[in-house]
Amino acid sequence: MAITLPTVTPIAHGSSSAVNFGARVTNIDLADLGEPQFKALEAALYQYKVLILPGQGHITPDQQFDLVARLDPNAEASHGHHGA
Repeated sequence: MAITLPTVTPIAHGSSSAVNFGARVTNIDLADLGEPQFKALEAALYQYKVLILPGQGHITPDQQFDLVARLDPNAEASHGHHGA
């Protein structure tokens, strides 16, 4: 079975802009994030600092927190959805 990695597209900024960060990540499902996809997402975050991940409205607060915990194992073990 072939592993599909996310597509990372840097955000274009005007030639006179001093901004040099941000990317759009597509072809990814945060609710079903295998290790290769996670590593690609993590690398993109470190490279681009800000990521836009469209189409992720289906993930639950717990799934969102699981992603945070994978990115930061020292993250506080709670989230702001108060048990949602």
